[in-house]
This record gives sequence, structure tokens and C-alpha cells, in this order.
Amino acid sequence: MAPELFHDSGVHSFYSDFWSLGCVLYEMAAGKPPFNSNSLKDLIASIVEGESPLPIEGVQCTPDFNDLL
Repeated sequence: MAPELFHDSGVHSFYSDFWSLGCVLYEMAAGKPPFNSNSLKDLIASIVEGESPLPIEGVQCTPDFNDLL
């Protein structure tokens, strides 16, 4: 879920869709999700407060692909 959806006033929008697309593209390139945790609370904190996991470790991506993400 996009970070804005975890806030009380969060509303699903096209921004949420683009964020989700970025997560899917990241997972396709890296073979793992961009945010991962065994705890839902930690996962939400990572999504809301964490930094973007770019560049993808161990995967050489083109600058254009990184810009897309």
C-alpha cells in the first residue's frame, strides 16, 4: 500500500497506483519486494518513514530504469 494510505486522511489516487507500479517494477528487477518485514507494524513504518531502496543492491539497472522507479 502507498504511504499516504496509512494516514487518517489518506485517499487512494493515481499517485497510489504509480507508487504500486514502482514497487512491482522493483520486485521484478530485484527478485524481492522493496519493503519487507516479519512484522506489519515494522513494514508500515518502513513504508511511511523509510527511504527509497534505490539503487537496487546487486542488480545493475540503467539510469533510465532508476529514474522510472
